[in-house]
Amino acid sequence: MKKKLFLLSIFCVTTLLSFAQSWSCGSGLTAVLSGETLTVSGTGAMTDYPHTSPDYILPPWNEWDYNSLIKKVVIEDGVTSIGSFAFYHCSYVTSVTIGSGVMNIGKSAFAGCSALTSIVIPDKVTTIGTSAFEGCDELASLTIGSGVTSIGENAFSSCSKLTSLVIPNNVTSIGYEAFYDCERLTSVTIGAGVTDIGESAFDYCISLPSITIPAGVANMGSYAFSGCRNLTVVNFNPINCTMGRSVFSSSALKTLNIGDQVAKITDYAFSSCDNLASVVIPNNVKSIGKQVFSYCDNLASITIGSGVTSIGDEAFRNCNSLTSITIPNNVTSLGAQTFSDCESLASVVIGDGVTSIGDETFYWCKALTSVTIGKNVKSIGEDAFYYCTGLTSVTIPNGLTSLGSGAFRNCSSLTGIVIPNSVYDIGSSAFSGCGSLTSVIFGSGVESIGSSAFYNCAGLTTVNIPASVTNIGSSAFSGCTNLFTVNFYAVNCTSSSGSIFYNCPVGMVTIGDRVTRIPDNFFSGCSGIASVDIPNSVNYIGSSAFSGCSRLTSIIIPNNVTSIGSSAFYNCTALTEVLIGTSVTSVGNYAFEKCSNLTDIYVLQIMPPVAYINTFYGVNYISCILHVPAGGAKFYSLPQAIGWNLFVFIVEFDLTGIAEVSASEQVKIYPNPVSESFRISGIEETAVVTIFDMNGKIALQQTVNPDRAIAVGGLPTGIYFVSVKGKTMKMMVKR
Repeated sequence: MKKKLFLLSIFCVTTLLSFAQSWSCGSGLTAVLSGETLTVSGTGAMTDYPHTSPDYILPPWNEWDYNSLIKKVVIEDGVTSIGSFAFYHCSYVTSVTIGSGVMNIGKSAFAGCSALTSIVIPDKVTTIGTSAFEGCDELASLTIGSGVTSIGENAFSSCSKLTSLVIPNNVTSIGYEAFYDCERLTSVTIGAGVTDIGESAFDYCISLPSITIPAGVANMGSYAFSGCRNLTVVNFNPINCTMGRSVFSSSALKTLNIGDQVAKITDYAFSSCDNLASVVIPNNVKSIGKQVFSYCDNLASITIGSGVTSIGDEAFRNCNSLTSITIPNNVTSLGAQTFSDCESLASVVIGDGVTSIGDETFYWCKALTSVTIGKNVKSIGEDAFYYCTGLTSVTIPNGLTSLGSGAFRNCSSLTGIVIPNSVYDIGSSAFSGCGSLTSVIFGSGVESIGSSAFYNCAGLTTVNIPASVTNIGSSAFSGCTNLFTVNFYAVNCTSSSGSIFYNCPVGMVTIGDRVTRIPDNFFSGCSGIASVDIPNSVNYIGSSAFSGCSRLTSIIIPNNVTSIGSSAFYNCTALTEVLIGTSVTSVGNYAFEKCSNLTDIYVLQIMPPVAYINTFYGVNYISCILHVPAGGAKFYSLPQAIGWNLFVFIVEFDLTGIAEVSASEQVKIYPNPVSESFRISGIEETAVVTIFDMNGKIALQQTVNPDRAIAVGGLPTGIYFVSVKGKTMKMMVKR
């Protein structure tokens, strides 16, 4: 029985081969199968045979399995177009002859012709359709005619035996994955007319050793040569080419030759070329785009030509082998993250043409020890040098106007910084975490110090805040655990928020003679301050200005002060004596809350300033004595004297014999409060010094020479008035 079936099959095949079969395959076209050869003749275009529902149509020679008999296809000269899917998966075809009249090869026309070994595409053909020869596994020889203008998507993908390719000059576009996975392709010549190389066009051509990109290429798709793991040389000549991501990623690119006509290296051009070790960018290049060399892990040397004017965002990001870089003088801007995460970058020279350093430009360059910033840089962006832990010093040029947020954040080896006079804005967290910073010199132009600007700068011991500052952000110096001395000279610092010196052991405070305001929260939480001399120039003490200053024992509010903010001295638990000057009109709610050790409050006004029910909340109203001018007790006891009328003992004093207490920037007592002795600055000759107590009686009088110390060890603690050269000043004796 088996023998009979075998003989029957031989008979059927023999019969099919013995008789020619013919079909219509287009208007005026006939296909004839004679023996193993299918010949298409006539004049006109072949029928398309779509393979998508609902219009799925098989070529007639696919019926009854005739396609298994076809080994040779001849397209005669009268045929103008080869239809889509015409010979799709004719897997026994070894030879195809395309006539000279054909102008178009349709979609998937010969796809899956896995036995086809060679093809010559005649000169009249202009278009090679999508997947036209995809999966022709044995195709080893390909000649593309001079008339072809476009090669479609996947046109020759997975032609794994193809070894060489010449793309003629008339071709303008090479489609998506056109030669994808042509794994034996060792030579590719791209014609001068090509303008567009599609995404993944030569992806995984793993045997390709080199490629020359002609000058006219204007677009290269993502991954165009990705995965070409033997591609070591690229000759790059496009004058102005837009490029997708990772064009040469996962290749073996070691040598990059950039042509002398290239004006622009566009975004992502050579991103993730792990084997690229050195690059010379010629002088003709004007701009380097975004992520051009990003993630080139072995790129150790880069020479940037003098013609480059701009370097884009992330251009050299994660080039972990790069050790030094010089930015030429023609470059005007450095983009965001240009050199971020270059962990071996140790030396940077920024040319004088650069005017701005972008956000995170040198972010996480931990090995960076030397930076030269060009003299024309005007701004340094956010986190520009964040976590450059090896950076010990940096010179900020005169002319810089702003330091971005986090500009030098966590530069933990930075020891000193000089802010030039041109800088007006120091961004939030600009130097936070710079634990080795021991010296900061602020220029005279600084107006704003951002929140947490010097947070956790544990090496700082002294800070001088210049007269120009108008705003200081919350926690600007918080966590500076060795900061003891603060010299505050800001003439009109109108705003601040949060605790400026939280968790700082500030103990020595100098407030300049021109300061008019002590901002809200300014010394809040400075538990080391035992005394502070508020100059006569001050007219405003902000909310919570000294709250939590738990070692502060006495305070003199000078006569120019008109307002004491809410909670200004909240929880100053060591405070025992307060003197309130003649001009105060309001004392805020909770201003002296929890000042539980207050024993004496002196007010130099006969009429009580506005206060609130909780202004002195937590003060012992029985043991604390309220001292007011003669004739004032009755006013402080009135029901409408809210806050003041809570004190049980209101005692009057008489200042009739004392000249009017005056403000003087020239003549000054120091220190104040006084313990054993004090000096008077601003007198240049022998003078008589008279000290009055709160009742106007002379407590001490003597003639002193300039800068001679005046001993007050015999005076009881309390408030006194010092008169010299026609000036009268308040003094507090405290032990």
